[in-house]
Amino acid sequence: MRLLFVYENGGHKEVKYLRQAGHEVDLVSTVGWAYEKLSQEKYAVIIIPGSDDMPVKDERHLCEVIRDEFPNTTSICYTDQISQDYRDRFMQRFDAIASKLWVVKSIEDILKHINKL
Repeated sequence: MRLLFVYENGGHKEVKYLRQAGHEVDLVSTVGWAYEKLSQEKYAVIIIPGSDDMPVKDERHLCEVIRDEFPNTTSICYTDQISQDYRDRFMQRFDAIASKLWVVKSIEDILKHINKL
């Protein structure tokens, strides 16, 4: 499956595990680049850190843009702790949530959601 992984700091271990699981993974470091990649190529899944879902277009957040412009792309929020405000405003816009507690657990969460697709 073709995945786009958005991560500002690191993410290389996660990407390595996803690739070992047989997925084709592209890694980008900003939501702006994620939007560009989605505009140019098709992805089955985008994995977005919950703490970095900043506005990307027309003051909309990346999870909103994906739902509106790329409805065939599943969005997974990859997060550990988030504010109640963020949870109330954005979490329901993601297709799935994966826990970022530690690498192995987080990869298992992501793969569990992907395998349901």
